[in-house]
Amino acid sequence: MQVTEALIEAFLNGNDEIKYMFNQKTKEILISEESEIGRDDNDTGEFLVPIPQMTSSEAYDLMVDFAKKQEPEVTQRLIDALNGKKPFRSFKDQIRGQEIEQAWYDYENDYAKRKMSTWLEHSL
Repeated sequence: MQVTEALIEAFLNGNDEIKYMFNQKTKEILISEESEIGRDDNDTGEFLVPIPQMTSSEAYDLMVDFAKKQEPEVTQRLIDALNGKKPFRSFKDQIRGQEIEQAWYDYENDYAKRKMSTWLEHSL
């Protein structure tokens, strides 16, 4: 797996329980338990930086942006889902029902790729 692809996965899948670290020297991505071990090693710890993760508000804003790029009827359904109970679950139910699930995941992945490419340029 390429570094950028692994960073995208870490950015999209990180949460309060799962943290990812990037070793600037080896270009490895470590899960929090592994990175905690690396922090005790002076040779490794200085090269570890936390990989940012998508926040809830960032994910919500991205969903709104995606919704606004759809046909008006679909846009309204997605916005209604995002403004109701359990907005993330409702949004995902709607994209499945509208058969635009793959378009959403491509959109989300493109966003994460741009974000992580920029982050990687500044981290090295």
